Amino acid sequence: PVIPLGSSVIISTFLSMLAGAGLAFGFAMLIEYLDDTLRSTEQVAQVLGMPVLGAIARFGKPSDSYAARLISHLPLMLSPASEGYRTIRTNLMFSAENERHKVYLITSAGPQEGKSLTSANLAISMALAGQRVLLIDCDLRRPRLHEIFNLKNEIGLTTLLLSSHQNGNSGNTAYLEQCIQKTHVENLHVITSGFIPQNPNEILGSALMQHWMRTLQERPEFDVILLDTPPALLLSDSVVLSASTNADVLLVIEAGRTRRAAAQRVKEMFAHIGCQITGAILNGVSLRDESYYYGYGYGYDSYY
Repeated sequence: PVIPLGSSVIISTFLSMLAGAGLAFGFAMLIEYLDDTLRSTEQVAQVLGMPVLGAIARFGKPSDSYAARLISHLPLMLSPASEGYRTIRTNLMFSAENERHKVYLITSAGPQEGKSLTSANLAISMALAGQRVLLIDCDLRRPRLHEIFNLKNEIGLTTLLLSSHQNGNSGNTAYLEQCIQKTHVENLHVITSGFIPQNPNEILGSALMQHWMRTLQERPEFDVILLDTPPALLLSDSVVLSASTNADVLLVIEAGRTRRAAAQRVKEMFAHIGCQITGAILNGVSLRDESYYYGYGYGYDSYY
């Protein structure tokens, strides 16, 4: 049959579109193949061989203030992010069954992976469940917890440690009482970093740090202690603190940002000092990338 001129133009256009779509699909596959970041809980479990305590759905905007990204300001029953923190909290509570005064050290491979905000929101989630939580800012280089909770930072962890050292009296709890601050969340207290010292690594690994951590663990008013520490690949502070406090380590991974080799290197660093990372927290997850969120039939997107 004879194909009209108009029809041949349509067929040619259609074939061109197919070729373009195939090229675009191949380009997208190439990008995915070259992407060496961790994006899903399944990838984290396979690559790192460690438990994934939970996945936190991406929420808010980068331009939002810290306060706007605290789950205490979200509708707790209608927020995928809040549900993610509740899952992590539950997993930690079951793993620490019959253990009181548990200490968790929270770190990440690199900067800007949501470590401090994850520490703050996990502390809030635990406090909302009735646990009495003490959150300590052990990032003595770029502290953030005082900004997140809008607290004063004139006195803090460094004040406690250096004042005790200078006065030769590590048993004086008057310094400690001054450092513990209340937050807007019931059951949650914070010790900010205090002033920035010249030797953070030596301070965190000191005998005084070990002394005050034992003192805090023995205090009956706290059930859980969370330590927010610097990124492990940039600084050795978190590894030193882990060795001196015997805390359980939680590794925060930013979906689509943390590279596989970087996360594996962090695991090796802690294993070198005989510390096995308790579990990973996948932060900033896209609901469409994480199959976990579709386990309820309709999926979280439509449910919320």
